[in-house]
Amino acid sequence: MQITQRFVVDYPRAAVWAYFGRLDDVTRCMPGASLTEPPVDNRAKFKLNVKLGPISAAFAGDCDVERDDADQRGLIRGNARDTRGDSRVKGAVDYRLAEEGAGAKTAVDIAVDFTLTGRLAQFSRAGIVNDLAARFTEDFAKNLAAALAAEAPAATTRAGPGSAPAGPGEPGTTPAAAQGSARPEVPRELDAGRLVFSVIWARIRGFFRSLFGRA
Repeated sequence: MQITQRFVVDYPRAAVWAYFGRLDDVTRCMPGASLTEPPVDNRAKFKLNVKLGPISAAFAGDCDVERDDADQRGLIRGNARDTRGDSRVKGAVDYRLAEEGAGAKTAVDIAVDFTLTGRLAQFSRAGIVNDLAARFTEDFAKNLAAALAAEAPAATTRAGPGSAPAGPGEPGTTPAAAQGSARPEVPRELDAGRLVFSVIWARIRGFFRSLFGRA
Protein backbone atom coordinates (compact mmCIF):
# COMPACT_ATOMS: atom_id res chain seq x y z
CA MET A 1 0.00 0.00 0.00
CA GLN A 2 1.23 3.47 -0.83
CA ILE A 3 0.49 6.70 1.03
CA THR A 4 1.67 10.23 0.31
CA GLN A 5 1.53 13.14 2.74
CA ARG A 6 2.76 16.73 2.86
CA PHE A 7 3.10 19.25 5.65
CA VAL A 8 4.79 22.62 6.17
CA VAL A 9 6.66 23.91 9.23
CA ASP A 10 7.64 27.52 9.87
CA TYR A 11 11.38 26.89 10.00
CA PRO A 12 14.17 27.07 7.38
CA ARG A 13 15.06 23.93 5.48
CA ALA A 14 18.58 23.75 6.95
CA ALA A 15 17.18 23.63 10.49
CA VAL A 16 14.64 20.93 9.63
CA TRP A 17 17.21 18.87 7.74
CA ALA A 18 19.64 19.02 10.67
CA TYR A 19 16.90 17.93 13.06
CA PHE A 20 15.92 15.03 10.80
CA GLY A 21 19.53 13.87 11.05
CA ARG A 22 18.99 13.07 14.73
CA LEU A 23 16.92 9.93 14.47
CA ASP A 24 16.34 9.65 18.21
CA ASP A 25 14.81 13.14 18.33
CA VAL A 26 12.67 12.54 15.24
CA THR A 27 11.34 9.32 16.76
CA ARG A 28 10.23 11.25 19.84
CA CYS A 29 7.92 13.28 17.61
CA MET A 30 6.06 10.11 16.57
CA PRO A 31 3.21 9.05 18.88
CA GLY A 32 3.83 5.55 20.24
CA ALA A 33 7.34 5.22 18.82
CA SER A 34 10.72 5.03 20.54
CA LEU A 35 14.21 3.70 19.93
CA THR A 36 15.29 0.73 22.00
CA GLU A 37 18.97 1.61 21.73
CA PRO A 38 21.10 4.44 20.27
CA PRO A 39 21.41 4.44 16.45
CA VAL A 40 24.65 3.03 15.03
CA ASP A 41 25.90 3.66 11.49
CA ASN A 42 22.50 4.83 10.21
CA ARG A 43 20.82 1.74 11.60
CA ALA A 44 18.42 1.70 14.53
CA LYS A 45 16.15 -0.59 16.51
CA PHE A 46 12.71 0.71 17.45
CA LYS A 47 9.38 -0.17 18.98
CA LEU A 48 5.89 1.09 18.25
CA ASN A 49 2.93 0.58 20.55
CA VAL A 50 -0.49 0.73 18.89
CA LYS A 51 -3.95 0.50 20.43
CA LEU A 52 -7.15 0.12 18.47
CA GLY A 53 -10.07 -0.45 20.84
CA PRO A 54 -9.62 -3.88 22.45
CA ILE A 55 -6.72 -4.69 20.11
CA SER A 56 -3.21 -3.65 21.04
CA ALA A 57 0.09 -4.35 19.36
CA ALA A 58 3.71 -3.85 20.34
CA PHE A 59 5.84 -3.76 17.21
CA ALA A 60 9.59 -4.28 17.51
CA GLY A 61 11.94 -3.98 14.57
CA ASP A 62 14.88 -2.28 12.94
CA CYS A 63 15.42 0.24 10.18
CA ASP A 64 18.15 1.57 7.89
CA VAL A 65 18.43 5.27 7.09
CA GLU A 66 19.91 6.87 3.99
CA ARG A 67 20.37 10.65 3.69
CA ASP A 68 21.25 12.74 0.66
CA ASP A 69 22.60 16.08 1.87
CA ALA A 70 22.72 17.55 -1.62
CA ASP A 71 19.03 16.99 -2.37
CA GLN A 72 18.00 17.01 1.31
CA ARG A 73 16.16 13.77 0.84
CA GLY A 74 16.03 10.69 3.03
CA LEU A 75 14.97 7.07 2.80
CA ILE A 76 14.07 4.85 5.74
CA ARG A 77 13.60 1.11 5.22
CA GLY A 78 12.31 -1.01 8.06
CA ASN A 79 10.43 -4.05 9.21
CA ALA A 80 8.85 -5.04 12.49
CA ARG A 81 6.71 -7.72 14.09
CA ASP A 82 4.08 -7.59 16.77
CA THR A 83 5.52 -9.19 19.90
CA ARG A 84 1.97 -9.74 21.19
CA GLY A 85 0.44 -11.26 18.06
CA ASP A 86 0.93 -12.33 14.47
CA SER A 87 1.05 -8.96 12.72
CA ARG A 88 4.07 -7.90 10.71
CA VAL A 89 4.87 -4.74 8.80
CA LYS A 90 7.52 -4.00 6.22
CA GLY A 91 7.96 -0.76 4.37
CA ALA A 92 9.91 2.27 3.27
CA VAL A 93 9.52 5.98 3.94
CA ASP A 94 10.88 8.40 1.35
CA TYR A 95 10.94 12.06 2.41
CA ARG A 96 12.12 15.24 0.72
CA LEU A 97 12.46 18.80 2.01
CA ALA A 98 11.71 21.88 -0.07
CA GLU A 99 11.89 25.59 0.69
CA GLU A 100 8.68 27.60 1.00
CA GLY A 101 7.91 31.20 1.84
CA ALA A 102 11.18 32.55 0.44
CA GLY A 103 13.12 30.10 2.58
CA ALA A 104 11.38 30.90 5.87
CA LYS A 105 9.35 27.68 5.78
CA THR A 106 9.96 24.06 4.86
CA ALA A 107 7.64 21.69 3.05
CA VAL A 108 8.09 18.01 3.87
CA ASP A 109 6.84 15.55 1.26
CA ILE A 110 6.52 11.96 2.47
CA ALA A 111 5.85 8.80 0.46
CA VAL A 112 5.21 5.58 2.37
CA ASP A 113 5.11 2.13 0.79
CA PHE A 114 4.27 -0.66 3.24
CA THR A 115 2.85 -4.15 3.62
CA LEU A 116 0.88 -5.17 6.72
CA THR A 117 -0.01 -8.78 7.51
CA GLY A 118 -1.77 -10.51 10.40
CA ARG A 119 -4.83 -9.47 12.37
CA LEU A 120 -4.16 -5.77 11.95
CA ALA A 121 -4.26 -6.13 8.16
CA GLN A 122 -8.06 -5.81 8.34
CA PHE A 123 -7.60 -2.12 9.07
CA SER A 124 -5.47 -1.48 5.99
CA ARG A 125 -8.35 -0.46 3.73
CA ALA A 126 -7.12 2.43 1.61
CA GLY A 127 -9.70 5.03 2.66
CA ILE A 128 -9.27 4.57 6.41
CA VAL A 129 -5.49 4.20 6.24
CA ASN A 130 -5.11 7.38 4.20
CA ASP A 131 -7.20 9.33 6.70
CA LEU A 132 -5.26 7.84 9.63
CA ALA A 133 -1.99 8.74 7.92
CA ALA A 134 -3.18 12.33 7.53
CA ARG A 135 -4.04 12.58 11.25
CA PHE A 136 -0.76 10.93 12.27
CA THR A 137 1.19 13.30 10.01
CA GLU A 138 -0.63 16.26 11.54
CA ASP A 139 0.38 15.15 15.05
CA PHE A 140 3.97 14.56 13.93
CA ALA A 141 4.16 18.00 12.30
CA LYS A 142 2.91 19.67 15.50
CA ASN A 143 5.45 17.80 17.62
CA LEU A 144 8.23 18.64 15.18
CA ALA A 145 7.33 22.34 15.23
CA ALA A 146 7.28 22.29 19.05
CA ALA A 147 10.71 20.64 19.16
CA LEU A 148 12.20 23.15 16.73
CA ALA A 149 10.65 26.02 18.68
CA ALA A 150 12.21 24.71 21.91
CA GLU A 151 15.63 24.72 20.29
CA ALA A 152 15.36 28.15 18.66
CA PRO A 153 15.85 30.29 21.85
CA ALA A 154 18.98 28.39 22.80
CA ALA A 155 20.43 28.80 19.32
CA THR A 156 19.65 32.53 19.32
CA THR A 157 21.26 33.05 22.73
CA ARG A 158 24.42 31.25 21.68
CA ALA A 159 24.69 33.20 18.43
CA GLY A 160 24.47 36.52 20.25
CA PRO A 161 22.42 39.68 19.67
CA GLY A 162 21.99 40.63 16.07
CA SER A 163 23.10 37.24 14.76
CA ALA A 164 20.93 34.90 12.73
CA PRO A 165 19.75 31.89 14.74
CA ALA A 166 21.65 28.73 13.89
CA GLY A 167 19.80 25.59 12.92
CA PRO A 168 19.77 22.53 15.18
CA GLY A 169 23.13 20.78 15.14
CA GLU A 170 24.84 23.72 13.42
CA PRO A 171 27.68 25.86 14.83
CA GLY A 172 26.23 28.45 17.18
CA THR A 173 23.83 26.14 19.00
CA THR A 174 24.31 25.26 22.63
CA PRO A 175 25.61 21.77 23.47
CA ALA A 176 22.23 20.88 24.97
CA ALA A 177 20.43 21.82 21.78
CA ALA A 178 22.91 19.91 19.64
CA GLN A 179 22.31 16.79 21.71
CA GLY A 180 18.56 17.01 21.32
CA SER A 181 17.30 18.70 24.48
CA ALA A 182 14.00 19.55 22.81
CA ARG A 183 11.87 16.52 23.49
CA PRO A 184 8.16 17.06 22.99
CA GLU A 185 5.84 15.08 25.21
CA VAL A 186 4.13 12.55 22.96
CA PRO A 187 1.90 9.59 23.86
CA ARG A 188 3.79 6.38 24.56
CA GLU A 189 1.07 4.49 22.73
CA LEU A 190 -0.45 5.36 19.38
CA ASP A 191 -4.19 5.40 20.07
CA ALA A 192 -5.42 4.44 16.61
CA GLY A 193 -8.93 4.11 18.01
CA ARG A 194 -8.97 7.82 18.82
CA LEU A 195 -7.76 8.61 15.33
CA VAL A 196 -10.39 6.34 13.77
CA PHE A 197 -13.12 8.04 15.81
CA SER A 198 -11.96 11.49 14.71
CA VAL A 199 -11.85 10.31 11.08
CA ILE A 200 -15.37 8.89 11.23
CA TRP A 201 -16.69 12.00 12.98
CA ALA A 202 -15.08 14.21 10.34
CA ARG A 203 -16.76 12.17 7.61
CA ILE A 204 -20.14 12.44 9.33
CA ARG A 205 -19.80 16.20 9.62
CA GLY A 206 -18.72 16.40 6.01
CA PHE A 207 -21.78 14.42 4.94
CA PHE A 208 -24.23 16.72 6.73
CA ARG A 209 -22.45 19.82 5.49
CA SER A 210 -22.77 18.62 1.92
CA LEU A 211 -26.36 17.56 2.55
CA PHE A 212 -27.39 21.02 3.75
CA GLY A 213 -25.09 22.92 1.42
CA ARG A 214 -22.87 24.37 4.13
CA ALA A 215 -19.16 25.00 3.72
